[in-house]
Amino acid sequence: MSNILLLGPPAAGKGTQAKKLSSWYHWPHISTGDIFRQAYQQQTALGVEAHDTYWGKGLLVPDEVTNKLAFERLNQDDCLQGFILDGYPRTIGQGLALEQYLDASQRALDRVLYFFCPDEILMTRATSRRTCQSCGEIYGGDSVPQQPGVCHCSSQLYQRADDREEVVRERLLEYQRKTAPLLNFYQTKGIVSPIDASSSIELVFTAAKGIVEKL
Repeated sequence: MSNILLLGPPAAGKGTQAKKLSSWYHWPHISTGDIFRQAYQQQTALGVEAHDTYWGKGLLVPDEVTNKLAFERLNQDDCLQGFILDGYPRTIGQGLALEQYLDASQRALDRVLYFFCPDEILMTRATSRRTCQSCGEIYGGDSVPQQPGVCHCSSQLYQRADDREEVVRERLLEYQRKTAPLLNFYQTKGIVSPIDASSSIELVFTAAKGIVEKL
């Protein structure tokens, strides 16, 4: 049982690795990005506001909104035996709020896996990604559909708005301004393990597993 946070820039592979770790260890994968995208697809008031005002333009959703969604998810029973956070927290404010929440529930983060990667690789990865309209499967890098433009579930692939070049550039700038300082925040706690995310999915997964196995 471990509580893990995946930290790193957009397109570093956090989502892919979170899913693989979740499948391997049977801990829930908690992604606020998926929560927001689902809310937008369902056209909920919060989902539309978050997309049109913030993440659809490459900007971060306000902390109070993100915190509320994250804590509601972490309160669910399946998170009591370990969880994998992907995309949250993204700011020092969110990090402090998460720490207070976990302290109050007598839990703590066991390890922060920090995925680092050159910006040019991140840009290429992000702008080449395609997502399934139906099941949400993401293709790019090592993951290639058997039929171009078509998912394994037979639905069409599309480029997400936040994977367009101009939006990716803004997301990288936002990461440097607001999310990168979290690295120092967690380094002072001695729980950060860096992983070179420029290599293949399987090599990164092997490195991540090796770290988790030592907890």
